[in-house]
Amino acid sequence: MLAPAHDLFRAVLAEQQRLGPDRAALFDLDYLSLSDPDSLDEIDVVDPSRGAVLCAAIKMPSLSHVREGEDVGHAGGPPVRLIDNIILQPTTV
Repeated sequence: MLAPAHDLFRAVLAEQQRLGPDRAALFDLDYLSLSDPDSLDEIDVVDPSRGAVLCAAIKMPSLSHVREGEDVGHAGGPPVRLIDNIILQPTTV
């Protein structure tokens, strides 16, 4: 189940790396997991009648190139960690 998500992360990162330092937004995948919707215990397979939660976190380092006038917040500071969860709703047949 997680293989397609890992493939997508790799594809997006490769695309960003091709853009070059003046346009790229690079990141490192911190974690990617699939969890039970009630207990949040990690699972390997989604039970369609229960759904699941897809959890991910990435770390984004400071931009290597900043354009004049571009607001980048804490440029040059520590990496920013972004966390998101996607609820995979149960399906009914």
